[in-house]
Formats: sequence, C-alpha cells, structure tokens
Amino acid sequence: MVATTAAGLGTALTATVVVLAGADERSAAPAGAAANERAWRQVPPTAYPGSTHISDITATPGGGVWAGGNLSTQSLPLVERLTSKGWARLAIPSTLPKVQIHTIGASSATNVWVGGSMFKPGATSLLRWNGAKWSAHSLGETFLPVEITPMSANDVWVAGNADHLKRWNGSTWRNYPLGFRAQTISGVSAKDLWAVGLSTDRKPAAAHWNGTAWRRSTLPGIPVVSGGEMSARLNDVVALAPNNVWAAGSVPAKDATGRMTARALLARWNGAKWTTAIGANGTAYSAIEGDGAGGLWIVDGTVLRHRTKAGVWTRAALTIAPGRQPRASGLALRPGTRTVWAGGYVPKPSPSTDIRTMYWRND
Repeated sequence: MVATTAAGLGTALTATVVVLAGADERSAAPAGAAANERAWRQVPPTAYPGSTHISDITATPGGGVWAGGNLSTQSLPLVERLTSKGWARLAIPSTLPKVQIHTIGASSATNVWVGGSMFKPGATSLLRWNGAKWSAHSLGETFLPVEITPMSANDVWVAGNADHLKRWNGSTWRNYPLGFRAQTISGVSAKDLWAVGLSTDRKPAAAHWNGTAWRRSTLPGIPVVSGGEMSARLNDVVALAPNNVWAAGSVPAKDATGRMTARALLARWNGAKWTTAIGANGTAYSAIEGDGAGGLWIVDGTVLRHRTKAGVWTRAALTIAPGRQPRASGLALRPGTRTVWAGGYVPKPSPSTDIRTMYWRND
C-alpha cells in the first residue's frame, strides 16, 4: 500500500513507499520546501571546435577533480583535470583505442580510469592514466562500462550492461555475479561497497560487498507502472557512512491524463534496512553526491535539489544564458570541503545544433 503524505523525501522515509504531495507538482522536494539557494556559478571550460560534452566527473581523496567526456564532432575522447589555473586537457595518444567516454573514476592522480563504448566498432576498452602515461584494458565486445570505481591501483570495480561486475586486482580481471544490472558503485571502504541499478524484471535493485562477497539487499516494494521503454531504477548511490547510504533514480508513472511520465525515487540505507520515497510527476533523479556537511545534492533534470543533514529541502539553478537548458551529467564533492562540482553541457545558441562542455560549482 502506498502512503500519501505531505512529508518529503528524507524527512519522513518509512518502510513503505512515501509519495510526496505538494503544491508544485513538478517538484520532488516536499511541500513548503521550494526555497531557492544561490545559483551554482559557471566555470569557464576549455573551448574546442564542434560539439563537446562532459559525461562524468570525479574527485580523488587527495582533492583532485577529474572529468571525462567527448569531442563528439572529432570522434575523440576528452579527459580534463582541475588545476590552479582552471580546467586543462590531459591528452590521450592517438595510438590508443578511441573510447567514447561514459564514465571516469580515480583513487589518486596516478590511478585514473575512463571507459565507455567505441567511436568505431571493436572491443570495448578502458583507459588508465598512471600519472605518466595512458594504457588500454580490453573488456571484450559485449561489456559496456557505465561506472568505474577505483578503490586503489589494485582494486578497481566496473559496472556495465550485464548482470555482473568486473574487478581488476592489479594483474587480471574477474567477474562477480550480481543478478541485476548495476548502474553505479559507492562505498566508505574497500570492504563496504554498494552497487545499485535495475533487475531483470525492471525494478530497482541493490547489493552490498562486505570484502568477500556481493549479497542482494531487499528494497521495499515499489509500485511500478508499465512504461514501455521506461524502467524503474536506481541511477546513482553515495555512501556517507556505513549506516547512511543514499541512492537516487526514477520510476515510471502516469499523470492525471494517463500519459506516461516519471517520478523521482530516493532510497536510504540506515545500517539495517532500506526505506524509499517517491517524488512528484515529472521528476527524475540522475546523480547524487554528498554536500560535505552530512547533506545531499541531487540532479533533477535541469535543476539541483539540496537536502541538508537536518532534512531541509531547497533547490538551486545552474547559471547559464537565458533560454538555454543546462544539463549536469555528474557531481563530485571535493574531499575535505563543501565544494561540489558539476560537469555537463549546454546547447550553443540557435541555429547551431552543437552542444558545449560546461562546469559549475556551488561556492
């Protein structure tokens, strides 16, 4: 049974599914929490010809921030790192496979990984930067990486379009069955990881790694409306502590006219069980990150939702020229700070059909 309440995501998470109700039907924040925060400021990107975009962004424990994307017009991968002078490109030799980057992960400045599909048909590859040079790792032609989580140079997890994860131990790759398709992985240590995604019956799924094995974790039953190509899923997860893990995604739904739409899905692990909450029609969460103070930042379409540690919800815009629609592909908290970076893209002015790399930060 679905409990309908005016309480919001995170403020009244229960063992049942909580549907958020509020005056703003397009808002996944609870009623009365539509206050705006200061807009995230735009940080000038490097200019490249043609269409470019950032697919993912990550931060290392040492404070480094890295981004991966593509120079689409040139059919080339793009990796940038944050320097004291701004964002700078890290060149990838033309002799290496031309990976169309979907994901980037790093545990240090000498252990940076990117992965995705190929600009041309061939075996899918990961590229690794060891601080001095790039190298390639083949994963075959059927496994498409969607998330890379390096815990160290000898412990790297990769999620893809399969019901298993791949793990690098420093010399070989090994498969670890999950029983569902993971979208992302996060954890507080190498022996405490969470993978979330969607199951074969198109429902949200989660599993926990205890250092020895992956075990499925039960999520509360979530009412799912058949949505054709739409599936209920968890798209991202962030572990703030062993007993404070949050996952974000969406579920198919129908609006008052019977038209298919989506509703945001937020789940929390408290160390013993998962609880979930569902947002309003027209919302969908694609990325989630800590705010450095026990709270969360969440990407919801073209806006960002902020939940404080105390459970107060607000929203923030991404600074951009009027009339354009910014898209944040990922979020990264710089460790030891409250600075969160967003990487993504915006369309260039009409009549151009190109898109342009863009970065934002919240301070």
